[in-house]
Formats: sequence, C-alpha cells, structure tokens
Amino acid sequence: MHIYTATSPTHELRKVWRNGSDGPWQDESAEGYRYAKDFIYDEHHVDALDGVCDLLNRLSDVPNASLVLGKPLIESGGRTGIDFVDVATTLFLADLDSLEFDGTAEEAICYAFPFLRGRKYVYAYSPSSGFKPGHRLRVVFEVEPMDLTVMQIYAEQWNADLCRRLGFNRNFIDHGIYKAAGFVFTSRPKLKGLDDPHPVRAFVADGIDGPVALPQMPNMVEVDAGSMVSVGTMPTLRWDPNNRHSNSVFPFMVGFKTAFPDSTYLECWTALKAEYDRLCVSVKDQSEFGEKYVQARYQKITGAKRKRKAFPTIRNELPLNAAEKMLSDEIKKFVEAREPGVKVIEAEAGIGKTYSALYWLGVETRYTEQTGVATFQTDLYVPNHNLSAQIEAEARSHGMTAYTELGRGQELNGRPVCTKHEAISKVQGIVSETRKTFCGNDMVQCSDRPGCIWWDLHDKSLSHDLRIRTHAHLPLQIAKEPGMSRVPDFVVIDENFIGALVKQGYVEVKDLCDVTRHDMAEWLLKIAVVIKEGLTIERLEAAGFTADICKALIKAETELAPEVEITPDMSAEEALKAAGCYDGQWYKYASFWRRLRDALEARSLNRLRVTKNKKGIFLNWRQKIAGIPWDNETDRPRVPVLILSATIKRSMVEAVLPIDEWVTIEVEKHKDAQVTQVMLNASKASLLYGTGERVEEYKETNAAKKAAAAKFRDDLMLVSEGRHLFSYKSLIDEGVPLAGWFNAVEGLNDWAGGKIDIVGRPLPEPEVVEDMARAIHQDGAQIVSDGMWYNKRPIATVGEKGVAWCERHSDPRVEDVRWVVCEGAMMQAAARARHVRRSCEIRLFTNMVLPVHVDEVARFETLLPEEREYQDAPVRVASPALAKHMFSKFDGMSANGIKQSLGNLHDWADKNDAELIEVRLKDQKHWSRVLIARDGWQYLCDRVKVVDWRDVVARADDNADRITVLRCQTEHARDVMVLREAFEREAWHDEDGFVPSGKVRGAWGEIDIGAMVGTVRQDADQWLHG
Repeated sequence: MHIYTATSPTHELRKVWRNGSDGPWQDESAEGYRYAKDFIYDEHHVDALDGVCDLLNRLSDVPNASLVLGKPLIESGGRTGIDFVDVATTLFLADLDSLEFDGTAEEAICYAFPFLRGRKYVYAYSPSSGFKPGHRLRVVFEVEPMDLTVMQIYAEQWNADLCRRLGFNRNFIDHGIYKAAGFVFTSRPKLKGLDDPHPVRAFVADGIDGPVALPQMPNMVEVDAGSMVSVGTMPTLRWDPNNRHSNSVFPFMVGFKTAFPDSTYLECWTALKAEYDRLCVSVKDQSEFGEKYVQARYQKITGAKRKRKAFPTIRNELPLNAAEKMLSDEIKKFVEAREPGVKVIEAEAGIGKTYSALYWLGVETRYTEQTGVATFQTDLYVPNHNLSAQIEAEARSHGMTAYTELGRGQELNGRPVCTKHEAISKVQGIVSETRKTFCGNDMVQCSDRPGCIWWDLHDKSLSHDLRIRTHAHLPLQIAKEPGMSRVPDFVVIDENFIGALVKQGYVEVKDLCDVTRHDMAEWLLKIAVVIKEGLTIERLEAAGFTADICKALIKAETELAPEVEITPDMSAEEALKAAGCYDGQWYKYASFWRRLRDALEARSLNRLRVTKNKKGIFLNWRQKIAGIPWDNETDRPRVPVLILSATIKRSMVEAVLPIDEWVTIEVEKHKDAQVTQVMLNASKASLLYGTGERVEEYKETNAAKKAAAAKFRDDLMLVSEGRHLFSYKSLIDEGVPLAGWFNAVEGLNDWAGGKIDIVGRPLPEPEVVEDMARAIHQDGAQIVSDGMWYNKRPIATVGEKGVAWCERHSDPRVEDVRWVVCEGAMMQAAARARHVRRSCEIRLFTNMVLPVHVDEVARFETLLPEEREYQDAPVRVASPALAKHMFSKFDGMSANGIKQSLGNLHDWADKNDAELIEVRLKDQKHWSRVLIARDGWQYLCDRVKVVDWRDVVARADDNADRITVLRCQTEHARDVMVLREAFEREAWHDEDGFVPSGKVRGAWGEIDIGAMVGTVRQDADQWLHG
C-alpha cells in the first residue's frame, strides 16, 4: 500500500489556534499553507493498517508535511492536477467532519459508517478536533482497489445516508477532497495559549482485517467537474526527452492555459523558457520546441478539466422509422390476439401511440363487422379531452363509430351535460343511487330528461364502436342495468392514469375520538391511546382492533349520515339548495375506519400517516379500477387492456394491474432537433417567492428574495421572447406569458417544430410524494421516508455534455412517483416540439436531468439580451469607463468588476481578425484602446463620438508580452485587409473561371483566401465624427 506526502520547504502546512476571550479561535492569517507554492513529494510504503497509524502519528509532528491524494508525476514543484495521476489504491481515506454524536470517537465512526462495525480501521483526530464542535476525524480502512472518482461517489452516498438518519442535510462526510493533488492535513495544529486535546493523534480500532465489502457501483461515466489547475498556479515542466510533445511541452501549455486563461502565447513561452533553463534542456530541444512552436498551438488549447464519476442516463434509442414499426407490430399482435391480459408499451411522446392503436382497432372492428359474429367495442381512456375531437375523426377514418363521453359537470356546445351536476357533487357518498335520486324512478322523472346530453351520451355507449373517456372514469362502476350496460371488448389507457385513482384525506384526532358521537366510544378512546403511543399493527392488535371491529365502527359512523330529501322532480336550483343543507364532512370518520380495516387486512399502514405532533392523520388510498370488466375469481381483467405512455413507471402499474408484458421503445431525436440545457435552480420558490398565497402559506416575507424572484421572471421573459414558454401555471398571475403549463399539455401538437423553453422543476416535498406512493402501494411494504429533503446524486445528461445534482428518493417506489411528477411532467412539455419527428429548438431551464440527448449546456447569463449584445459586438474595449458607456451589460458594475467581465481579449482578437488601435473621443484628450473587427468602425462610432485614431503607443504599465502579441495580431488583421482590398479591385478568376481557395501563410498567421471572395472592407474615416 502506497501513501504520498507533500513537504513545503518554505511554509508550515498546519492550522493555527489561539486562546481568546471567547474561547479558541482560528488565526487564518498566520497559517502558512495558504501561501505555499512549491513542494517536495515522497512515496511511503506501508504493509498494513498498523503502518498507516504509525505514519500518521509521525506526520503529526512534521508541521510542513501533508498527505496528498493521487500519485505525483514530479519529485518537486507546484501542485496542479496535471502533475498527478489518479491511481487505484486499496486504502480509503474518509474525512468525518462536525458530527454531533453522544459517544466515543469509535462509536461515532461506526454510526457514520455502519459497515465498519467489527472491522479494523485507523482513525486520527483532525487539526480542528477539540476546538470546533462535533467529532472531526480522519478514517482509513482497506477496500478493493478503487480510484478517487469512485471514492467520491461512495463518500457522497454515505453522507446522504447519514443525513437521512439524522434528519437534516450537511456535509458530515467531506466528499470534496477526492481529487488528484488534494491535501489532507495531518500535522497537529500550532497552539497559542492552548493545550493539545489529542497528544496522540492516530489510533487503530481492532477488528476483522482485510478489505471492507462495499456494495457494487453501477457502471458510471466520467464528466468534467471543474478546472484541474487553480487559477494563478504555475505548472511544472516534466521533461521527457523521448516524448517531448505529448508528455512534456503540451501538458505544460495546457496547465499554463488553465492557470492563466487570459494569457498569450508569449507569456506561456516566457514561463516555458524558465522551466527549460531550470531543467537544463538542450539548446536543440529548446529550438525545436521554442517560441514558434508555442505560437502555432497555444491559442487552440483549452484548459484542463478534472473528471468525476456520475450516474449515467441510459437509453437504448432507435431511429424513428424502426421505432414506429416496432410500435405498430406490438399493437397489432396484441389487438389481433384478443386475449385477456395487460400489455404496457412505454414509448416516446410524439411517436404516434394513440393513432397506431386506432389504426389496428379499426382493422379489428371492420373484420368483426364483416364476419358478423359479434360487435367489437373499445373504451379509450385519455388524460383530458384536449384531443378527443381529433381522436373521433381519426377513428371514423378507420371505419369506427366514435363518441366522447363527458362528465356531468362539463359542457357541450355551451350547454351543461347535466343541469344538476352541482347538487350531485355535494351529496356524493350520501346518495347511493344517483340516477334514481336525480334523474328518475318509477314514480317521477327529471323535467330536463328530454334532450338531456348526459342520457344522450349514455345511449350512444350501447351502439358506438369507440367510447372516449377521461382517466377519471376508471374508478366509476359499470352500470348494472340489464341490457343497458356497455361492456367493452378492448380497453386502451393512454398516458399515466394512476393519479386518477389516488385519494387522500385528513382527519383531526380530537374530532375522530369524540366519544359523544355514537355508542362505540370505548374504541374511540382505544384508538386515541394507540395513536399517542405510536401507530403500529402490533399496538392495534394488542388493543383489540380487528377488521370486524372496524366494520362495526364504519356502520356506526355511516348511520350518522344525513337523510336525503331530494327527488327527481326538483329543479336544478331546488336540488342544489337542498344539497347545500348537508354537512360535507360527516364521511371523514367512516373513511378513517375503512382505511384502518384495509390496513389490518393487508398488514400495511401505508394508508395512514400520523402527523409528527400526533394531532392529525393523513389518509392515503387508491380506488379500484371499476371501469374495466374484471374477473373476481382470478383477480384479472376479462378483456385485453393496452396501456400506452411516455412517462409511466412499472412499479406504479404493477401495484394496480397484473402486467403480462412490458415493452419499452426509446427513440432518437430528429437530427435537426437542437436541445440546450441551462443548469439553474428553477424551483417554484426561485420564480414565485412572495407571490399570491405563498406569503401566508410559506411565510415568504423576505424582500430581497422577493425582488430576486421578480428579476428572475423579468429576465426569463426577455430570454424567451419570441419562443413558446412552458412552466408553472402560477406564473400567469404574475404576468408571464405562458404557452402551456405542466400536467396540462399531453397530446397537444400546437407547437410541433417550434422553439420551446421549458422552465422549472415541479418537485413537491418528499412527504407529498411519499403520501402518493403510500396510496399507490397501499398494501405493500412500509414506504421509507427521506426526511426533510431528498438525497442528491450526480447525474450525467444524455450525451454526457454536463452533470447535475439531482434529487433522488431512497425508496425506489417513491422515486418512480417522484420521477413521473417531476421529470415526467417536464418531458411531456418538451415533447410538444415533437423532437423525435422534426427539427425544433428546445431549451431546458432546469437542474434536473431529462431523458433526452442534450447537445449543449449553456449558462443563463449568456442568454440575456445585454450579454448577447456584447458577444455579437464587432468591438472590444479595454477601458472600463468606455465599456460601461458602450454596453448595457456593464451597467451598475465597478471598474474591477468590468475588467473581470471583459473576457479574453486576445483570443477574441485572434478569432475575429481584429486590430488593436487607440481612439480619441470628442472633448477628450486621452486615448482609449479598442479592438476592431469587421464592421467594427460603424458599430463603435454609432455609440461614441470618435474624432481620431492611431496605432498603439506603449505605456509604462503595459504587459509587454501581451502588447507584443496584440500588435502582431494587428499586423495579421491588416494583412487580411490588404488581401480583401485586392479581391475588391480584381475578380481573381483565371481564364478557366477558377476561384482561388485554401489558406496562405501571412507574416503572423494563416489567412483563409476563400472566405474573402466577395467581402468588402469598411473605411474607418467615413465613420469618424469631425
């Protein structure tokens, strides 16, 4: 086992603590490790953990030494990531920080790392232990060989698990240390007026020796995670005479570019020359890899990025034509078989699932009619009626008769489907037979029955081939009237339908346990005691609760239901008035006992969640699917059921229906569909803080946060101008023009091929999603709670262009629900552009990773109009005052802030063939430096009054290397202008009509001849003022 250390010959690498009037305090100004730049690197070999302990104790007395992660590639020099290699090691070093735990250090370690119980490991007190609160320890144990990127993932997961157990989020296990060249300080602190709380720093905990068995990580991908070299850190040349380019000069140039991103090739060459002299590199080598070598390559170099592991977003995509064929074949096979069962096809939005199903249903319907054996009726369940008219038309084109079944509360052509729908909604649960009470019986009939739309739709159900219903009809009972009931031969459910089955309620314990309500008061007292002690199946059974007792309590509560005095001959107004007399809350107690009865029978308390203060109980349950013909003996559907969805998860469907076959079809996006992701926090709070009901509900009264949310909304409208914006519906109330909002756009094609912006992260709190999962999995194992917030994991985007820290629930069933609510809703909105079928532009403003290939990761600031104005401008200026005058981007910024935001002027000049000049403005005596690209003179003079210009004059405070390079660039730009003017004077066609192309070498760089043909140079003088 190998351990590496870094020793500073000039500074101490330890912390400094002083005794103050308020206790110990850290004197950061006296700590030398902040200023150390050069180090000597050593390798230490240890045979076992005991050797690690001995080494740590020795290092605790060496004030200028520290552990360093990764293997150094140099014996001495600076500390940059490119001077180290991340090699696999069998020693895992974890940094436990500020864990408040009532116990010994070893007990705290075993609490944080449960897998270390009974194992041998080494622990050492950190330099802050004893002065800052909590346990602060370095922990070392053996593992199978792994590199730092894998260690980081394990540390992140351990920290997430520890946070979940403690109930709040904090970096208890520091997972930011795992990078090559990272220091782990080992020296005891320098103490001023304080006693050392840990004279011996490192110890061995006895236990089983050998590598600790850790759970296997899934296959992961590497993504960029930040700069490999800190800004301003000079790299060290590693000279390899056998590989002078790849192993020597090129890594040095990469390191220099990373450390000094605004540098020029001359600055890099000056630093490289100093390294040549230090290492006594031969004159011949220096000549071959000298200034011209650096000049030709340096501007093309990008900075080095440190890598980290991330969880991949795995997709097995098919081309659109192959996906369409697979979809058609799967549907055809299931329709033709007509065997009872459940088949789920999870396929991309926009692939044509519904219309493919209609085609094959039409084929089967026509075949049945031609044979004359029987009818073939289909029920199609959809999320909403947005596309019902189109579906009807499509069905008719395939030879089916079709109609849309509307609910009583809806309207058709401006007329209500049922005139008494409001009254009916108020007496749900009180009235057992709605039709007989409101519509008619043997004695009387509703006066609106003639011409009633609801009854007209009911009559169509007996004759039409296709009935289109919303998901809300799934839990409704099939009518039992002999000869008057539609029993479908085939059922299609389009999109995620689970939400239509979920029911939730809430009851106050003090109201539930009101002993004056009926004569079963003793059971009300017993349930109060059980809730107070903690609701469990065991306590319920010990108190005597059984399913039969619950049934008796249901009967007692139901007998308290109000007596209905509504008859069919009442008008709509009279029925509504009568319905308003009833207490709408009476049913809550019966509902609680029903949930408890079912919980005892299933031996699962997912239906019931007691609040933390034990004053209330949330009820979560799932309704049965009653709209599908069902065989009670086999507990399976009696007809084929086809489920088509782009955003549904298997665990959710399996909790409701027995799945016979599951098919997943993932589709490549169109080659001309461009997807850009802007990584930012677009939560509801970030956009809607302090608006509407949020002020009272969430106590959002911070003025600064409210102003930030308002600015975010304003910036969003600027960025999305001329595009279709989808986000939270609440933004409409704040004046944000939305094309649509989450969970209300399924199936719509209005924006196909357009430019779409998806902004948001519709992510409810864990408790909300957990309750939804409890309802869905009401009979399953107990749902695991994640506490205050979700765990976060690094997830790579599809295409691995970026990585985001995404919320993930530790219970896979809850995670499936969370994904459908959040990413599923966002993907439904994004799919409105129909990116699998046609060219479009989609921008995702979110820090969630969606299952779509991302072509580019952008920053929000670069999309703002003032930033786009600056990026597109053919001019750059070096003076903060002039920059502020010319570009709105710099409004309100200080001079130093402007200098930091100007960007790399030399790179810009090189890419745009710009020349460096000095200009004098009207009524001013001093000269300002300006970089002018093509069309730059008009742009500049339209914004400021330039009266004169000249070539650059050297100043005392100039960076000589940079000025030299910019002067060379100016000469190159003028060479380009001369050639361009030559093209203007002469066509440059030879007698065969040949137009020259390719590149020629100028004095300071290559010139693309072909790009000049037909271009025109603008003369500066025509734009000058005066």
